[in-house]
Amino acid sequence: MDDESKLDFMSRTKVSLTQNKIWCLVTQRDNVCFSFKFKEDAKGQDVMDEVCNKLGIVEKDYFGLQYTNSRGEIHWLNMRNRISRQINKPEPFSLMFCVKFYVQPHQLLQESTRWQFFLNVKEDLLAGKYHEVNLPYLYALLSQAEAGDFCENHISYNPSRCSHWLPEFRSEVIIEHCKLQGMSKEAAQFFLLKEVAESDDYGMEHHYVRLDSNNKPVFLGIGIDCLKLDKGNDLIERVPFNCLRMATRSGKTVKLDICSSDIGDIVSIVYQLNSKDSAQALYRSITEHHAFYRCDSIRPAVKQQVARDFFDTFLSWLPSDHMTEQNYIFDTERTCTEAYDHARRILYNFGSSAAATIHAKNDEDKTRELNELSEVECLRSQVIRLTNQVEQWKESFNCSVCRDRIIDVVLECGHTICFDCSELCKNCPFCRNKIKNKIKFFLGLNHIVSTSEDNLLKENLELSNEIQPIQQLVP
Repeated sequence: MDDESKLDFMSRTKVSLTQNKIWCLVTQRDNVCFSFKFKEDAKGQDVMDEVCNKLGIVEKDYFGLQYTNSRGEIHWLNMRNRISRQINKPEPFSLMFCVKFYVQPHQLLQESTRWQFFLNVKEDLLAGKYHEVNLPYLYALLSQAEAGDFCENHISYNPSRCSHWLPEFRSEVIIEHCKLQGMSKEAAQFFLLKEVAESDDYGMEHHYVRLDSNNKPVFLGIGIDCLKLDKGNDLIERVPFNCLRMATRSGKTVKLDICSSDIGDIVSIVYQLNSKDSAQALYRSITEHHAFYRCDSIRPAVKQQVARDFFDTFLSWLPSDHMTEQNYIFDTERTCTEAYDHARRILYNFGSSAAATIHAKNDEDKTRELNELSEVECLRSQVIRLTNQVEQWKESFNCSVCRDRIIDVVLECGHTICFDCSELCKNCPFCRNKIKNKIKFFLGLNHIVSTSEDNLLKENLELSNEIQPIQQLVP
């Protein structure tokens, strides 16, 4: 490193230390990079929220952030833990914004979400992951989504220019591409996702493991509905999630208890990994995939499970004032069904105009408009809630006999009614004791209620004036 680079690094470090902030670089699959500064105690969810707000994505539950540790291993950033406690490398922290949980394309509600799925599937396709599907058709769809209709001299991306393809395969791709004449790029993206979603490898997360009986590394894939162990030589073993009884981790090993027969015989398989972090990542991936795809809701036992190192264990012996924040193992908040319903409710609350704005979130002006609209909707809901509370509070002071007037008389037995009802009743309408003495009192509720209603009407008027210019900005 030359002197100029050292000075630049020292100045950047000095500013970072002075402001107590951490620097994160988040990259998409299309190599678009975003730079963010966060507080020193920022958690992974803070980064995820900023990235999704930048991209206009509401369906956050499908995505995650990957980082590479000092051993060169790629892991998922835990959204519930501090960033500085997870990444043991100097700043800036390099993160990759990826799809973590894959769903069917018809379940994606936003164009921005579908675009991110397309980028991830495209990279997997070019890496040779989907080899069991109709590859010429997939590459033709990819070309149509990238460059439009086929043209041999087109300067944009064209699969027919791939030099490593055999002539026969290149001809098949060109023929399939010509059949897609006139298809829009958005439709090509959707049909590409739809075609890939039918593959068994769709959404499969791979880990290198070793079996106890064999030190040769093999692929263990965690998919949507099963575990897939590729032992090589076309020998593939699949374990459905409904046959998985328990997963445990100890050191560098992960143990799976699998039901191997209808009578309930349990077979235990132990996988060896290269490091404790890799074993933790495999254990976390199996549990989170099972919870996201197969469960109706995330169980508290999964949400509350924490990991302790020696320092955390030592602090647990001290009084609660010395306890540090928990180091959670899992960060999945919702299941697949819950994530879809959650995003659908948010988009429904925003309204059709707000949803249209979300599709164009890359425009910063429209992002600001959507945020303002969201704030107004929150204020509107608060006013409605306060109005209902005032009505309930007002009704609680109404006379229980006539339900029209406010209570202003207390009887000798302790019950309260209004003055007019006390004149008409000889006995207490509640305990039936004879009314001998009564005391008239004044609460001043009429003034309080009328003032509260005036304030609410005034606040509603201000909200309507605030909403009108924002709604005019939304296309």
